[in-house]
Amino acid sequence: MSCILPSSEKFLLPHDITQFSDRMKVSTSDSAFRSECDVAWRFIFVEIEGKGISSVPELCELVIPMKTAFPSVYKLYAGAVA
Repeated sequence: MSCILPSSEKFLLPHDITQFSDRMKVSTSDSAFRSECDVAWRFIFVEIEGKGISSVPELCELVIPMKTAFPSVYKLYAGAVA
């Protein structure tokens, strides 16, 4: 689950997130997922800068308004919180 934490060196890297995403039933095989991770990575870092947001529940709340733009990334956070 560390792959969805911004403090991880593997944060939202499609190749490294595969095992976790398989458990959440999120497909990582297409280029759309890779692009989504790249954009979500940038969005999350901009949003958390200087705010002290680091827990999975806090990150999930951050991503909820963007679940249409990042549906796969949202599923990963929602699954981790559940």
